[in-house]
Parts: sequence; C-alpha cells; structure tokens
Amino acid sequence: MEFFQNKNITLRHVATASALILSLIFIMSLVIIFTVNEIQFSFIFFIVFFICCFIASYALVYYFVEFFLYRKIKLLYKLITKNKKANQAKSIVKSEDLLQRIVQDVDDFNNDNIERENQIQISEKYRREFLGNIAHELKTPIFNIQGYVETLRDSDLQDEQLTKKFLTKASENVDRLSNIVHDLIQITQYESGELQLELREFNITEVIHETYNQVRLQANQKNIRLGFKEGCDKPFQVKADRIKIIEVLENLIVNAIHYGNVGGQVNVGLYTLENKLLVEITDDGPGIGEEHLTRVFERFYRVDKHRTRSTGGTGLGLSIVKHIIEAHQQQIGIRSTEGKGATFWFTLQRAIS
Repeated sequence: MEFFQNKNITLRHVATASALILSLIFIMSLVIIFTVNEIQFSFIFFIVFFICCFIASYALVYYFVEFFLYRKIKLLYKLITKNKKANQAKSIVKSEDLLQRIVQDVDDFNNDNIERENQIQISEKYRREFLGNIAHELKTPIFNIQGYVETLRDSDLQDEQLTKKFLTKASENVDRLSNIVHDLIQITQYESGELQLELREFNITEVIHETYNQVRLQANQKNIRLGFKEGCDKPFQVKADRIKIIEVLENLIVNAIHYGNVGGQVNVGLYTLENKLLVEITDDGPGIGEEHLTRVFERFYRVDKHRTRSTGGTGLGLSIVKHIIEAHQQQIGIRSTEGKGATFWFTLQRAIS
C-alpha cells in the first residue's frame, strides 16, 4: 500500500507500462524471427510497427482494466461511500486516482480500528478497576457488619454495654454502606447526563457560613479553625444551583478537614474574575504529589498512605464535585505541593445585575 501511495500509480500509468512492455516483446519477437529467417528489414519499419503495437496495446489494456476491473471497483466504492457526502464520493470515483484513494481509505480504516481497539482496551481496564474498587469499598462495611452481628449472636446479650457498642458499630457501617450506594447512584446519574440544575441567584458567602456550621463538629474533633482568607469574607452573588453548590462545598471542606493537620486551619478564598467568581478551599495537610494532581478527581482514586480509606468517605466525593461544576459549564482544579497542603478551586457564574 505504501508503494501505491508513494508512487501515485493510476490507471493511465498501468496502461502505459503494460503497453510498453507488450510492444517491446512484439518487436523483440519480430527481430528474432526476421534474423533467424534472414529476412531483410528496415529501421523505419520497426519504429512504425512499435508505435502501432504500443497504441493498440495501450488501448487494449486501458479499456480492459477500465471496463472489466475498474468499473467493478467504482461500483463497490460507490456502495461503500454511499453514507458519505454524495458529491465527495462522486468526484472520487470519477478521478484518475481511484486506486490511491481506496488504498488511503483502507489505511484510514485500519488506523481507526487500531485507535478504536485502544479505546476499548482503555475502557475495559477502567471498567475492571471500577468494579474492583466498588467491590473493595462495599466489602469493608459488609464484613464489619457481619463481624459485629456474629459476635453479638455468640455473646451474652445480657451485657447491655457490649450489645450497645457492637450495634452502634454495625449501624455506623450500615450508614457507610448506604452512603456508598447513594454516591454510586448519584455519580451514575451525573455521568449519564441526568443532572438537572435549578439555577438561581444567591449569596455564596452566606452558603459558605452555613456549610461551616454543618461541618463544625468534624473540625472541632481535630481542633481545626474554619475561616476565610484575608479580605475574602465579602458577600458575592452567584447564579447556580444552590443545593448542588452546597454539596460541592461540603465535599471539599470535609475533604480539607480530613487531610488537614490537627490544630490547623481550613480557609476559603473568594476572588472575582470578570464575570466569574473563583472559590478556593485551602488546607494545611500533607499535600499531593505532582504526579497525582491530574487523577484526584477520578472515581475511587487514592493518592498515598496519607489519603487512605481510614479517613472515611466513599472515594466518590471529588468525582461528584467535578461533575456538578462541569454541569454548570465551569472549571475545577487543584494546586498542591507535597508537604505544603492543597488548594481545591472552582469557578461560578457571577450574578451581575
């Protein structure tokens, strides 16, 4: 195929080469016959005879290939390209480079198949990893519940303190299991394009204060201070889905609390960018290595030992956050230096009246 593409061989080239070869064979045969039989001949005779043979051979080869081979190829190509642009297909089958075009199409088809196969392999790998992560996430609370129930079954139920302790642990794992299932359903809906937004104007600063109040208990357990960066506590009006943005803020702030240092702080920054508002949530935890920054929003992705399942969560929070922000047609990202904390940021549409 590379030979045809590089040499740009057409029907006219094939006919010319074939006619030339046949003419030379006829002339050589005639020369041999005349020589053997000692027949006198002139140079002009052979020139005229060669030209006549060449013309006859060219016409014969050209029309034989055209009518018996190329016509079938053109018909087949028309059928193959009938779903393409009609004018493009028509111009192609009328051109002299039909063979080259077919070779090019075959190569393109082969390259598309290779790319499609690579995509299938990537999707299959992603599917296996996803199923493996789901199994692992579900296995832990299920095994814990099973262990607590079996211990209660085999223990003295008269011990109210032990019974209450194990039932509390079992209940906590049931809640975790329920959260995993809820997040799986939620992210499946988001990825299938079923996320419906109710856009309206609201004060994002007030929403952040409300979110801080919701997660205050978790922050107090690690003695983490919740606040705003200097000069960033002014009221800002945005246009977005208020409930979904609360979910985004809760996920990111709880994430910052989980990975922040004990006795540290989590701060929110608000900055205007023309018709957008930039929201930043910063913690002072162990940070994230540069090699992980492009993958932190993947489902179930774990960075390292600092960000393990021991910190809680379903492993789907950041992925859900990303889908919500992108559904608003906004951007989300992360800045981090290992050992110096992390800053998650996203943009929202400002409500400019």
